[in-house]
Amino acid sequence: MSESGGVRTVRAGGLCRVTLVGERRRADVVLPADEPVGLLLPEVVRLLGDPEGRGPVVRRLVTARGDVLPQDATLGAAEIPDGAVLRLFREGEAPPAPVVHDVTDEASEDVDLRHWRWRPWSRRWVAGVAAVVLALVAGGFARAGWGAETAGRGLCGAALLAVLCGALLGRATRTAGDSATTDGRDGGVGVVGGTAAAGQGATDVADRGVGRSLEDGEAAVVGQRALAAVLLVVGGALGGLGGWMVADTEQWAWEGRLTLLSLVVGATLALLGRFSPVGRGGLVGAAAVVGMAGLWLLSGVLVGEGREARAAVVVAVVSAVLLGVLPRWALAGAGLTSLDDRRSAGASVSRHAVRTALAATHRGLVLATLATAVSAGVAGWVAVGEPTVWTVLLVAVLTLVLFSRARAYPLVAEVVALQAAGTVLMLRLVALWMERARDGAAEVVWPVLAACALALLPLGVLAARPPEHVRVRLGRALNGVESLGVVALLPLAVGAFGAYGRLLDTF
Repeated sequence: MSESGGVRTVRAGGLCRVTLVGERRRADVVLPADEPVGLLLPEVVRLLGDPEGRGPVVRRLVTARGDVLPQDATLGAAEIPDGAVLRLFREGEAPPAPVVHDVTDEASEDVDLRHWRWRPWSRRWVAGVAAVVLALVAGGFARAGWGAETAGRGLCGAALLAVLCGALLGRATRTAGDSATTDGRDGGVGVVGGTAAAGQGATDVADRGVGRSLEDGEAAVVGQRALAAVLLVVGGALGGLGGWMVADTEQWAWEGRLTLLSLVVGATLALLGRFSPVGRGGLVGAAAVVGMAGLWLLSGVLVGEGREARAAVVVAVVSAVLLGVLPRWALAGAGLTSLDDRRSAGASVSRHAVRTALAATHRGLVLATLATAVSAGVAGWVAVGEPTVWTVLLVAVLTLVLFSRARAYPLVAEVVALQAAGTVLMLRLVALWMERARDGAAEVVWPVLAACALALLPLGVLAARPPEHVRVRLGRALNGVESLGVVALLPLAVGAFGAYGRLLDTF
């Protein structure tokens, strides 16, 4: 799915739905978006039934704006949206190409169509990120000036204040949007009714005034919601920093620090889900963060103190399994599954409810995927801290599973998180290989060549795009390899615990 000129283009399987208009008839057809226009023209002429001339006649497809599609161009390359109207002309009858009469106006309209134009939402995002970063910097200055203990306690107090203000403001803005819209509509009815006798001109002026009041009210509500969300995030950031300072003062172990950070992050996401437009997605993300932290703590308790590598092996296996069920859990946690059950039972389900549930599903899935990918990456890194044949093989298989699982996730953040975790683990294995080469256990040239090969892989992705049938076969093969990899993680984990060696010693 892409956007061009404010018009959304949706294509499935490389197809484009257009309306063709000829001299005698018009037709709604579906054309391949990756075929050159010149190859499509004979079938288009036959479909529209245009009369044949006495001699060869060159025909062109022209858009509604007057742009003539080149013969070697494709509908996808020309960014023809679904639902566009294309007219078939003889070459001599085609209208002239559109010209620009005012370059300044054209430049202004072009800026409006740019995705990265400075807009109100970008201003809110930049201001929010700046507030969080500067708050953390101020906390660092406080530690340098007053010491870790005093600054930590002060930051915790400031975090509570920021969270309280953000929660109150977020709760207030829940009804502010509806009340502002209702007030604007009521006021508009009064104005229009009172001026109806004055003529249509006064009515138009009143309508424009009502529209401006509605836009101003909605903009104010959006700004307040953004402020509430930023206050909650600032509170969470200051709480985490202050708690870490207190942990440094009291020399907490890694279990205590992990518990602290997971509770702070989970509480922040839960508050965002309760008092911001994040909705149920924040609650799903909070559950994922707390759940992954609990998995680390439980693994540490099961394997015993001082065996972080074995705890990491357990977390790595569980994380790989969780990546296969996260989408289904996100659908259930956001309420989309319950809506589907209601619809299957014959109940009416509104489009707004479905869209809200879908948005919450994607938000929750992004947060849960980030938490699981980070956990898997850290687990793989820690697992090879005590390198054995089993741990190295386990991390290699985990890397393969991470890259393969990324194909099943729809959003950029999810794919990037999984591929970044896999890349980090690949580099970790190469670095471990280099350490052994320095000790004389292997040739130095091989890890260097492996690092160069890793650098060439993205270039290969950019340079080559296999045909559709080849991609389908590769996808099926990767599905099989991924399934085998997930199954192989369990015996590799058993080997990492030294069970096979003890069995051999026993028998």
